[in-house]
Amino acid sequence: MNIELKAHGTQATLEFTLDPPVSEWRPGPAREGNGRHRYEADGYILDIEEDRRQDHTLFEFRLRRASGESFTIHEYQVRTESSSAKLDRVWLPWHLNQYIEPHGLIPHSVHETHSRDRALGDTHRSMADRRIPIAIGMDRGGATVHAYGFLDQRIETEILYRTMTHYASGLQPKGTVRYQLWRPIDGYSIGPVSEHSDGFFIASGPSWFDTMQIYRALHDEKAGREVRPSPDAAWEPLWVPWGGAAGKWEWGREEALEPEEVLAGAQIAAELGMRGMVNWGGWFRDMLPHYFGVEDMVWAYPDDVGDFVPIPRKYPDMRAFVDKLHGLGILVMPWVSPWMAGRGTKIRESVKHALIEVDLDPSDPWYNEATSRLCPQQPFTQEYVPELMARLMRDYNFDGYCVDMVDSWVMEPCTADHEHNYSSVGLAMADTFARMREAMDAVNPDAVIEFRVMYSNISNLYNATAHRAPDTGFTSSYDADRRCCLMLRSYVPTGVAVHFDPLWWHRDETNESVAKMLSTMVVSGVPQLGVDLVNMRSEHRALVKAWLSFYHEHKEDFRYGQMRPVQNDNLYSTIKVERDHKAFVSYAQYPALRVQLTPAAAEIYLFNCTNDDALHTILTGVEGAFTASVHSYDLSPVTEATLRASGGSLLVDLEVPQGGVVALSRS
Repeated sequence: MNIELKAHGTQATLEFTLDPPVSEWRPGPAREGNGRHRYEADGYILDIEEDRRQDHTLFEFRLRRASGESFTIHEYQVRTESSSAKLDRVWLPWHLNQYIEPHGLIPHSVHETHSRDRALGDTHRSMADRRIPIAIGMDRGGATVHAYGFLDQRIETEILYRTMTHYASGLQPKGTVRYQLWRPIDGYSIGPVSEHSDGFFIASGPSWFDTMQIYRALHDEKAGREVRPSPDAAWEPLWVPWGGAAGKWEWGREEALEPEEVLAGAQIAAELGMRGMVNWGGWFRDMLPHYFGVEDMVWAYPDDVGDFVPIPRKYPDMRAFVDKLHGLGILVMPWVSPWMAGRGTKIRESVKHALIEVDLDPSDPWYNEATSRLCPQQPFTQEYVPELMARLMRDYNFDGYCVDMVDSWVMEPCTADHEHNYSSVGLAMADTFARMREAMDAVNPDAVIEFRVMYSNISNLYNATAHRAPDTGFTSSYDADRRCCLMLRSYVPTGVAVHFDPLWWHRDETNESVAKMLSTMVVSGVPQLGVDLVNMRSEHRALVKAWLSFYHEHKEDFRYGQMRPVQNDNLYSTIKVERDHKAFVSYAQYPALRVQLTPAAAEIYLFNCTNDDALHTILTGVEGAFTASVHSYDLSPVTEATLRASGGSLLVDLEVPQGGVVALSRS
């Protein structure tokens, strides 16, 4: 018989592929209490406990053999079927392996999506170092129609979904949507183990945002984890030194910067309100001869990444140079990718026994990238990665790292002739991440350890202290940057830092547009600027200083406030942050007409990031009279008016310059 799970209008089937194999499951002896079930088959015992709530249900299971002997799990999967009524979009966090996700949400008119084709970029695969094993189908307003996810976040997982719209197939009726979640994927296993525990999550009803918060909280509770707040340093605005030397805006590269030029940029950053330098790869990565004459964006990856040694010519005494940056008030969090050992590196020979090998044709474009790394299942790697990061922090007095390119290798199993102490690469990665955190804590428990969005997942939430949106800011896609920060915040708890991707803009950008970018950044996440400070126009520097001053003034509100979407358009054009008596509302491309605020709101800031020189919105849930001060894009005062709420609603209909802000204070 099949193992059937039913909850929230969904029928789900749980299946196992085991060694020794199972022929057929049958109900075991009755267990005490509702929601407790036992199944038996060929010497196996499967206990399932059902925790059913109004908006979600968690099915936890424990699998073992009656004899206590070990076994191997080749696969277990959950297959679901439910109605596609009201279904508008599906989100699989973060399913697109691209720098820029245009929406990150698959419209349900796509009949089938899967990730068997490498050309799709491993679209729906997750494990400890990438993505989250959940799929959320939502209606047009953002309410969860259905959500399905595994409890354990570490194990490599593959998700497929198929919805039938205007026609019926021979296998699936019209108007239904089916999901299939299975783990581990082909080539991996879990075992040998004496028992295995996991769970399956089904939800329906709340917003997708709340569903993610419930899901993360359940995981923390069952894993025995407490929220680990980010240290003070993780909330400081940061400079990313992607600019050039003076007079070299068009052609300047970070790798070409000399030490005095880095210090010059850091001095400007400090004067403008930035307190740290992050994502700095120029400390070990010089301009190599084979870069010259190449027009494409080249930055040494993957062949020349792995030797994390300061450039001797530039930094003969790196610790002394870091001390100079500290003297300017700048924390130093350089770029590092500790699993890398590219073909052009010196370290590769000494770590060759731990290099990954995959069953791909060497002519495959993925082959060189995949085999430029250390195998995560090799015991040496699990010790090398944390020790490398701890040593660099001790030797050079670094304040943390931007940890990059962790998720970019293919998921084909390693075929090298060396020891693997884990049969699951996801479990191996989780082990190394935990060791990394322990090693960092031993050197500096307040270090800023920044992960990028793909591995800023539920599994890794507390192994890092900062979680950064994907590569959107460097293309000036500040709307996409806001959207990704919001999606991160759906499961990153309050008090844990979400960072804006380094923001860039053209030197000749309009002041209004720059102000929109800056105001979006300060509301959405911890500011990061990757713009060329040395060659920046003076009026842009003034804007940076003004908006970072605003961030510093309200930093604790952004740190401890609750961020939420106001509406469900693809870009989440209107978002809000609320804390105690303060509220911040950012209106972008598709501004919300009505915004519900807490009745305690007495100090309200409305940011005009729309395409109009006016704001027209209704704030609900507020009472009393308010003084409305309109400020321009540089935060200078423009006009003042008195507004009065009526029936719990406050109409704001004012001329506001693009990039400007309305400051409301209760009279």
